[in-house]
Amino acid sequence: MGEEKWICYNNPERKKSWFRPDEPSTSTAKQNIHDSKFILCIWWNQLVVVYYGLLQPNEIITGKHYQQQLMQLSRNSQYQQQLMQLNRALKQKQLVPTIFDAIEHSIEAKSTSTNNN
Repeated sequence: MGEEKWICYNNPERKKSWFRPDEPSTSTAKQNIHDSKFILCIWWNQLVVVYYGLLQPNEIITGKHYQQQLMQLSRNSQYQQQLMQLNRALKQKQLVPTIFDAIEHSIEAKSTSTNNN
């Protein structure tokens, strides 16, 4: 459910150029790519990303940090469950009047057709 991955966020391009032996070089050396990395901590379920966070540079995952992420993950999943329950309730409230309206209209149609005969 969780995984660690190093992500490089800034990797400048080096430009190559041709020049004569007596001319100075215009290219620059590639910067140290290890200085510009963050750790992205991401948690997901079967459907969506549940929680994600970036660690600060040179920060490592410790037991305390892992515990904080699990607590935040729990809060986010409880919030998502509440939203899903609310969404289901709203759908049911919208469906029930629609069904009753359809039944009422069909009863009215039957009663008017029998009254006309």
